[in-house]
Amino acid sequence: MPRRPGRTTLIAGAAITIMLVLGVVYVLLQPSQNQPATTSMQPAGNTTSSLSTIPTTVSAGTHIRWLVSSDDLGYLGPYFKGGESNATLQAAFNNSGTYIIGGPNANFSAAQSIGNFQDTQSLQSSTPQYDGRIGDILDIENWSSSPNIPELGASPKQQVAPWVYYAIGSSWLAKSGMLLVATPGTDVVKANASLSCPSNELFGSCDNYKFYTAGYGLRIAAYTPPPDILELQSQGIESNVQNYRLYLQDEVAQIHAKYPNVIIYGGITDTASGVTARILMQDINNTDGIVSGYWLNVVNNGGSNDNISAEASFLQLLYASRPS
Repeated sequence: MPRRPGRTTLIAGAAITIMLVLGVVYVLLQPSQNQPATTSMQPAGNTTSSLSTIPTTVSAGTHIRWLVSSDDLGYLGPYFKGGESNATLQAAFNNSGTYIIGGPNANFSAAQSIGNFQDTQSLQSSTPQYDGRIGDILDIENWSSSPNIPELGASPKQQVAPWVYYAIGSSWLAKSGMLLVATPGTDVVKANASLSCPSNELFGSCDNYKFYTAGYGLRIAAYTPPPDILELQSQGIESNVQNYRLYLQDEVAQIHAKYPNVIIYGGITDTASGVTARILMQDINNTDGIVSGYWLNVVNNGGSNDNISAEASFLQLLYASRPS
């Protein structure tokens, strides 16, 4: 009759198991060691450009794919004659290339509906495909209320290792045949005190610089295979068209060097300091051959940074259809 393992043997086995689990967790939490597409950790793009060569109009703009919330479409409506039925808004958003957050929206019935969650706990508690949505955003940022990663115990919080969360979200949504839209905030780097930012960084944002040089986007891209989408939050530097292009150019090059088929979006908003319709137009013309689409974010909180009119004018320029 076989001998049952003794108490000492059981304790030793448990200790080995714990050590293996801790080793896996350690590997998951490390920032990516993959080098960027350049030969050094410095951004690769040209830091100068001639703004005079950038057109201020696009012939139609119908090739641009959008991610936009139903609420934001409502904020834009009053700036157009006829509201949401205006030809400019219809040309921009009433098509299958638009993903409406919190949809469906009856005024944009041809668009596709997706959900929006800030952590995998709320994502996993939702009902798959409610209201016909085809996928979900997982928006991991440096939220003060960020929950802990349940799979790793009481700590660390999700922004320490966002790729762990995106792996969980991707697997969960794939079970229901749904799309993952990963929208990591560049401010997640604040949870990693070991990252540094030189005084001469070229993106105009230390968070963007750290996000790029530490390979956060590259690490997350491993869990966003097509048709999933990875959105790079570039909107905070959109007022400087050179920085905006340089950041997206270098991030996309870094990611596509390893994952050439990943679908990547950029970010556009109305709150960046000094942003105008012309600047937004230049940002789009500078990058629409680099990224596959954009998250259009409209802020309407009654604050001094609200600038919805700039986005409305930008869309009018882009689609060459001003209200009469």
